Amino acid sequence: MRWTEVEKKFTFNFLPYNKLKFLGKTTIYRKYLCTEPEIRINKRVFQDGEIRCHIVLKNNLLIKNDFITREKYKKNISLEEFNILSDMIDIPLMIIDNFDFYLGENHNICF
Repeated sequence: MRWTEVEKKFTFNFLPYNKLKFLGKTTIYRKYLCTEPEIRINKRVFQDGEIRCHIVLKNNLLIKNDFITREKYKKNISLEEFNILSDMIDIPLMIIDNFDFYLGENHNICF
C-alpha cells in the first residue's frame, strides 16, 4: 500500500476525557531498520488479541505551511517475518501504547 502521508500536530491545553468515547487500546512494538530514509517494522497487538505486523518505508520529509508530507509505503508481513527481522536488529523494541478516542464523524484522536 502506497500513499502520501500528511500530518498536522496540535497542542491541547485541555481535553474533556470524561466526555470522549473510548474506542480501544493498541500496543505497538517497533524497531527501526534505518532512519534515513525511515524503514521500520511494527507489530500491533489489539485488545481482542489480534496481531498485525508490517514494514513501513517513508521518504524524506517535506514541510510546507505547517504540514508535514512524505510518501509512505506499508506492507503486511507475518509474525514470523517480524520476529526474524526483529532478532536481526540488535536494539530494544520500542513499546508504544495507543489509546483511541472518538471525536465525531470520521475523526478520532490517539494518545
